Amino acid sequence: MQTITIPINSTFIVSNDINRERTLSANVNFAMPIHDFIKWTSGVVYRNISSDNFAEINDLLGGQYFMNYDYFENKPYDANEADMKKQKGDKWNYFYSLKSNVAEAFSQLEFTFKKAELFIAGRYHYTDVQREGKFNYPLYSDSYGKGAMQVQNGVSTKAGITYALTGRHLLQLNVGYFNTPQSLRNIYANIRNSNRLLPNLKNELAYSADASYIFRMPYLKGRLTGFFTEIENTAETNFFYTETAITDEIDKDFVAQTVDGIQKRHFGLEFGAEAQLHPTVKLTAAAAIGQYTYINNPSLYISAGDVNKAIDEVKMKNYHVPSGPQQAYSLGLEYRNPKYWWVGATANFLAQNYVSLSALNRTSQFFIDPATKAPYSNIDLDKARQLLKQERLDDVFLVNLVGGKSWRVKKTYINLMASVNNLFNTKFLSGGFEQSRTANYGRMLQDNAQGVPSFGNRYFVGYGRTYMINLAVSL
Repeated sequence: MQTITIPINSTFIVSNDINRERTLSANVNFAMPIHDFIKWTSGVVYRNISSDNFAEINDLLGGQYFMNYDYFENKPYDANEADMKKQKGDKWNYFYSLKSNVAEAFSQLEFTFKKAELFIAGRYHYTDVQREGKFNYPLYSDSYGKGAMQVQNGVSTKAGITYALTGRHLLQLNVGYFNTPQSLRNIYANIRNSNRLLPNLKNELAYSADASYIFRMPYLKGRLTGFFTEIENTAETNFFYTETAITDEIDKDFVAQTVDGIQKRHFGLEFGAEAQLHPTVKLTAAAAIGQYTYINNPSLYISAGDVNKAIDEVKMKNYHVPSGPQQAYSLGLEYRNPKYWWVGATANFLAQNYVSLSALNRTSQFFIDPATKAPYSNIDLDKARQLLKQERLDDVFLVNLVGGKSWRVKKTYINLMASVNNLFNTKFLSGGFEQSRTANYGRMLQDNAQGVPSFGNRYFVGYGRTYMINLAVSL
């Protein structure tokens, strides 16, 4: 009896997103005194960067192959390949390369006086980038081949002064203006599948100022800083599948979403101090209290296939920027033994961490009934506010331990260090994001009706207890 083996097509796989980057860099710096109290420093930095970016099959989960095919759109991911059957280690879904040249020139003058030190610096930044698609994805007419080269440049400057009230009490002030080219992720409408550039590309602008009081006593030293930063022309790009009709052309599709022209404001206080309680015991304390918010209503662009449309204004003003905890407090104690061993413990409290927003949910499109193309007639405003309220994650308390020992054996130095982070194995969420799959009032209301939505917020789980040991030998 003859046995016939039929190859099994994997329906699900484990896939990795790979970025293989090669960088050639050159750096030239020089410094020279041009007066007894004036020092001049300048330099040039150049980097040539090439990268390959693709999805790679890591595990077929029991199958013999996986099809490089988009079942949502009924199209191959690469129309140029004759065999779409992929094995472990093969590229699938997307494949493109980037080539970029980055050059910076900077110059700084430093002035040193009896009671004051000040500096002023400037920087010119140049970057060009070109994308080349390696997969011919039929959904995008410009997916394959080389795209246009995008050139960006900008000039930034900063200045600062440190004034000594006494030898132990100092005041410091820094100001800056930064004109920075957009990151690669924010240049392209859909960098994985298309050479198309986003419209209205502008450099990111930032204005910042900070002022500090610094004290340095024999057994106590520290710093108190107030800071303020405004950022303009920021862009944020996300990819997701939507089950909602966004436009006449985009309905139940995988889309690239870019929020353009974002303005943010960061301000707050930071404090750090350490006290030598005993020749062998040191106490440290730190606190950061900030408020990071969006301060305007930017524009939303949606790209799907060859469709690239400006959708609407996004009501993001006064929402929190999801950049991590906006309050952090730390208290540490360290003991150093005269016999060259030491141990320390730090307690940390992290608060006011928020999930990332769904921009699509905060456009006028959210209140449009996709069945009638007209606004919903029975909107409960209180319920709508509840659905659109930005989630604040739970506050977190973590304890870390670290210790070490050093030896000298003849002319050889040996250092051993070990640490345990999250000593009590606390379970916590480090971040998260809102989904846009059901991006309208009616669908979201229905999805939340039972209290556990199918397309609710997604979360990132923080690390549990982790360990590290480091051994260094110096001859």
